[in-house]
Amino acid sequence: MDEEAEKSGSAKKGELKAKKRGKDGKPKEESKASKGPTKKEIAEKKKKEEQKGGNKPKDDKPKLDIMDIATTKKTVEEYMLRHNRPYSIQDILNCYQSTMRKKQCEEALVELVAEKSVTLKEYGKAKVFLINQDRFPEVDTTLLDELDE
Repeated sequence: MDEEAEKSGSAKKGELKAKKRGKDGKPKEESKASKGPTKKEIAEKKKKEEQKGGNKPKDDKPKLDIMDIATTKKTVEEYMLRHNRPYSIQDILNCYQSTMRKKQCEEALVELVAEKSVTLKEYGKAKVFLINQDRFPEVDTTLLDELDE
């Protein structure tokens, strides 16, 4: 009757455990390999790996060469002069990805604004920086008229 209860699923949990049986109908003996490693075996394996140096943190990533403030200032000014368009701090950081910190970029731009080589325009919370247009030569209107024709 226990086998019938087990097959139908009406046996209470923990009352009966199904034994694994082979093709001949005899209960199988569970092998140690099927259970997996014991806690002791896992601990011993970890000790061996630590002794070999297998669990050391990986420092494969190259260290980033972060610019200093003077280099950042020079780089930002050259970049803005070359492209001659408005930029936010985040735009400049995206261009130089991991070579400068946000704080350094902000400080460099504030210094450039104080030197009047860069102009700052604020639109609410957003700050937009653009190169001072006095640094570029004036274009003749006659040249512009020729281009229009």
